[in-house]
Order: sequence, then structure tokens, then C-alpha cells
Amino acid sequence: RLEAAGAGAEAIAREEQAGFDAWLARVYGRCAAGTLNAFEHNLAVWRQLWRVVVDADVVALLADARNPLYHVPPSLVDHFEHNIAVW
Repeated sequence: RLEAAGAGAEAIAREEQAGFDAWLARVYGRCAAGTLNAFEHNLAVWRQLWRVVVDADVVALLADARNPLYHVPPSLVDHFEHNIAVW
């Protein structure tokens, strides 16, 4: 992680933006931009989510029961399964 390496805030922001842009390009390759909700296009939302997840002891994910697979991000579940040792 850049924070551990002592990188400055500007370097961290650039790295996050580059990673987000690459991820968004992959998403746009699979889905039309108009079919995604507004939060999926917003780096600030993802930054807040991942920072909370990294610092949290407990994370509750609420999903619309009418279509839970649409509202549960597979990348978040994958992150928990592979990077968090609480499953």
C-alpha cells in the first residue's frame, strides 16, 4: 500500500484515480454506462467505502431483497473472502 510506503497524499490520489479509471474502463467494456447507477461512476464513493471497510471491525451490507444480486458488489464479497480473515 502507498500509505505504508510513506507516499504523499498527492501520489496516493493519483494512484487511486489511475486504478479507478482502469476499473471503470473494464466495467464500461461489459456494461453500457447508462445501465450503471451514479455511484459506480464516482471515485469519491468508492474511496469512502474502501476506507471504511479497511478500518471497520464489522461491515453490514444491506441489499434490496427484490434483486439482491444486483445490489451486492461481487468485488466487495471477493475482497472479504480473500483479504479479510473473518469468514
